[in-house]
Amino acid sequence: MENLSELKQHLRATRQTRQIANAMYLLSASQVKRSLQNMEYNLSYMQKLHEVMADILFRTPEGLHKVPFFKLYEHQNPLYVVITSDKGLCGGYHAAVVNLAITEMQKAQDPQLVTVGAKGAEMLANKGFVPDIALDGFDQQKPFVTA
Repeated sequence: MENLSELKQHLRATRQTRQIANAMYLLSASQVKRSLQNMEYNLSYMQKLHEVMADILFRTPEGLHKVPFFKLYEHQNPLYVVITSDKGLCGGYHAAVVNLAITEMQKAQDPQLVTVGAKGAEMLANKGFVPDIALDGFDQQKPFVTA
């Protein structure tokens, strides 16, 4: 049978393990709460992005003449618009968008490239695709602009 000092040491170790487990639980709960808040913001961003893209697709090609920014030309170079963020908080999204853009641009002959967001421009430039137009520096605190 164990002596008294060994039992006390075992109880102390068990208490410490319980405290560590409780601290880890509290930390993970706060991280989940923060992740849910970020997810809500990302969902609103994705919803607005979806609306903008749907509006663009709705206006093409039949309603293209109504939008002054678009004109169809038979034998023009294809234009690729890559939309990313200015900050590096969503690396998986940036990597997927940039890889898809590179894959599609490699199929095209002399493509033109417009980037919206600093991360996309930076990643594409690192891979040898310098954007013709690079738009970045949009303030995240301003509300979304609708047409």
